[in-house]
Amino acid sequence: MDTLNPHQQKAVEAKGHCLVTACPGSGKTRVLAHRSAHLLTQNPSGKLLAVTFTRDAASSLKQRILSQTGQAVRSRIAVGTLHSLAITQLKRAGLFKRIASSAEQSLLMRRAGEHTHEPISYEETVKAIEQIKSTLAPPPPEHESIGAEAYHLYQGYMNQAGLHDFADLLLLAVLSMRDGSAKPFNPNWLLVDEAQDLDEVQMAWVYEHAQSGAETMLVADDDQSIYGWRHAMGYKGLLRFREQMKVALVTLPVNYRCDPA
Repeated sequence: MDTLNPHQQKAVEAKGHCLVTACPGSGKTRVLAHRSAHLLTQNPSGKLLAVTFTRDAASSLKQRILSQTGQAVRSRIAVGTLHSLAITQLKRAGLFKRIASSAEQSLLMRRAGEHTHEPISYEETVKAIEQIKSTLAPPPPEHESIGAEAYHLYQGYMNQAGLHDFADLLLLAVLSMRDGSAKPFNPNWLLVDEAQDLDEVQMAWVYEHAQSGAETMLVADDDQSIYGWRHAMGYKGLLRFREQMKVALVTLPVNYRCDPA
């Protein structure tokens, strides 16, 4: 049965920027697919961009959209992960370097930690570098905080080798959109799944597109963040998006995974 409940229908037909908060099992992906189909069929020339956190989720969502719309809209939709979309932007702008393998990244992080003038473990080095790269704040000076010197050494090694790591992709894409050296995508609509897992840099990527004209919908479980250990903003980020973009709020409260008590 493919009938939407009133809450889901409201999300599908929402106008303007929108935040959809949902409990587990409430049909978030279903809503994204139906909204995509609704927008694409109601606007024959419109383009849609959907963002997911994994390649499997991107592939699944694209197939669900096409199963409702047919293949005719294929050229008007793009579905990808944040990192794959950032890579596309950087390549178009001539700013892309090779992505470091996990072994290369670990080697350079370990080397950076070993060459600092402070006692710091490999685990502390990794944590410090990831923390610095998860925000838009300028990197701290070398001796201002634990791990700052290791961060600067690591970035130096990466630059010398002509490498990016995955955190660099989003950060560089955001900064390049802001200074004009890279362009945002130009969809009519932007849909973002699992938005509770966005960190500060990823949320900034979304803002750049919303502010450049893409009607943006975030779909999120506001009580769960899978990537909290990776500096996800969680509920705080959703609230900030709602306040700054003046968005409508739709809630999906019905859990279809559990039998009623």
